[in-house]
Amino acid sequence: MRIPTEKTIRDRMRWLDKTAVGPDLGAKIVRQAMQYAECGDFGPELQLYAGDRLSTERSYERRRATAFEIMDHVCETYGVEYIPSRQDNWTDGAAGLEYLNTGETYEVTVIYDLRSSAWRIDNWGDIVERDNGRRFGD
Repeated sequence: MRIPTEKTIRDRMRWLDKTAVGPDLGAKIVRQAMQYAECGDFGPELQLYAGDRLSTERSYERRRATAFEIMDHVCETYGVEYIPSRQDNWTDGAAGLEYLNTGETYEVTVIYDLRSSAWRIDNWGDIVERDNGRRFGD
């Protein structure tokens, strides 16, 4: 389980200072939401903020969807989006990127890479560009 630190989240997602919760609490809740998605545990700030939306859900996909829902609300973004991969298929499932939509292609945001099962704080524009059409594209 690879989850970015609060410091990484706060330092890279500089726009959190414009949110109602601010950069410190925002980074803490984002990290705790990622931890909830990974193992079902939730920290006190996340529990206080999300309350009834948290459950002891066993499905990783459902926990990850709930975590993204919470992060979207806390970060005041425009929903959760998915960038399909050429490797997506019915047998193996999705292999693309899920991310918080900031409205800007090159704005650093929360990304979950379904192929590597890793959380990232990055911008999806650079990831897709660096790929050179191997994983993403037509």
